[in-house]
Amino acid sequence: MTPTAAPIRPVAPTRNSVTGSAAQLTSTGNNHGLILKAICPGQTIYIGTTIAVTTATGYPMADGETLTLEIQNANQLFAISSSGTQSLAVLPYSRY
Repeated sequence: MTPTAAPIRPVAPTRNSVTGSAAQLTSTGNNHGLILKAICPGQTIYIGTTIAVTTATGYPMADGETLTLEIQNANQLFAISSSGTQSLAVLPYSRY
């Protein structure tokens, strides 16, 4: 038996600048989940659930890595980069 995925509807994507100082991600409204994609050539972005996220405590995302989370709003997450200004693409989605 082949499992089937629940259909999802992408919502307006955003792109967040991530620096060496932890910052809250831009609000995406109420959704069912988020797909995050790190855009940080040669660097790492770290994701956490508080402003206290650091490069030692956050979830590491290497360049090009994607992460899918069942979280309602991107503003529930914080990010910090290992060096310089990097980008984190955020694609919210809703289930049909």
